[in-house]
Amino acid sequence: MHRARAFWVILSCLLSWGASPTQAEQATSVQPPMDPAKQAAMEAMQRLGSPSEGHKALEPFVGSWTYTLEWWMSPDAPPESMTGTTTNSLIFGDRFLKQEVHGEGEAEGHPPFEGIGFTGYDNIRQEYQSVWFDSVGTGIHQGNTPIALHILRPLLDLG
Repeated sequence: MHRARAFWVILSCLLSWGASPTQAEQATSVQPPMDPAKQAAMEAMQRLGSPSEGHKALEPFVGSWTYTLEWWMSPDAPPESMTGTTTNSLIFGDRFLKQEVHGEGEAEGHPPFEGIGFTGYDNIRQEYQSVWFDSVGTGIHQGNTPIALHILRPLLDLG
């Protein structure tokens, strides 16, 4: 008796569950037309939030390199140097360039160097923006450059 009742309860639940509209059916139901101003704003947000030619200009910086850096603590002092590697990659759908830098000071007493930076192109302001922080200081460096793409393109041989 209890098994039969349990069977019918479960069967009725399954049938009633299957009779309700699915998420796909609800999503494809007719929606009222969107206000034209709202539609235009959504399209503008989509366009301004998508990678552009300014983002494409970051592509030549992608890769891994080794470097040697020299600096002088005073004009009459011999140069100090550091060697290291940098690895740059595009992240978040090619919207930002991530820069990871590691270095080893050759002079005694210089600790290993680590730095990370992010550079992106702001389609609204039409400028490159960057942040940088590293193991040498405690501040976060910020910058923006309203460099025009017609100036940057020949420098990077973008055609």
